[in-house]
Amino acid sequence: MAHKSKEAELAYQRAYQRAYHAANKEKLAEYAHAYYAANKEKLAVFNRAYREANKEKVSARERAYREALGPRGRFAKLLHLKYDLSFEAWTEMLIGQSGRCAICRSPMSGIKEPATDHNHETGEVRELLCVGCNTKLHALEVWPHLGEALTYLEKHKARPLGIVRDR
Repeated sequence: MAHKSKEAELAYQRAYQRAYHAANKEKLAEYAHAYYAANKEKLAVFNRAYREANKEKVSARERAYREALGPRGRFAKLLHLKYDLSFEAWTEMLIGQSGRCAICRSPMSGIKEPATDHNHETGEVRELLCVGCNTKLHALEVWPHLGEALTYLEKHKARPLGIVRDR
C-alpha cells in the first residue's frame, strides 16, 4: 500500500501493530514467557550491562514511575507483587477486622500500621496484624523449640508467656 508520507506509513504500521497485539494477546504472552525461560541468563547479563551503562537514565525513569504511582499506588503494587492481593481486597480485610489486629485487637493506625500476615511456605494471606504481633508470630513459627516450650509451660502449670488472668 502506497502512503502519501513517511508519517502516514508509520501511523498505519502502529495501528496495524496495535490491532495485531490486541487480537493475539495470549499467543504473544506465551511466546514472551517461553523466550524468557529459554534465555533467562542471557537477558539478565544484557539487563545488568544496560543498567550499568545507563544508570542515570534508568534511575530517572524509575523515580518518575514511583512518583507517578504515589504512596497508595506503590503500596498497591507491593500487595499485588508480594501477596497477589488487590488494594481493594486488603482494604476489605481491614474493614472486616474493624481496623484492629487479628491477635491483640488493638487499633491499627499510626505506629501500629497493619502488617499483612501470610504463610511463608505457601504465600497464602491470613489476616492483618499489628507489626508487633506479626513479628512475634513469625518468630514463633520459625522457632524449632516451640513444641518443647509449650510442653514445659504445661508441665509447670505456668501461664503461657507469663500472662496472668483475673479469676
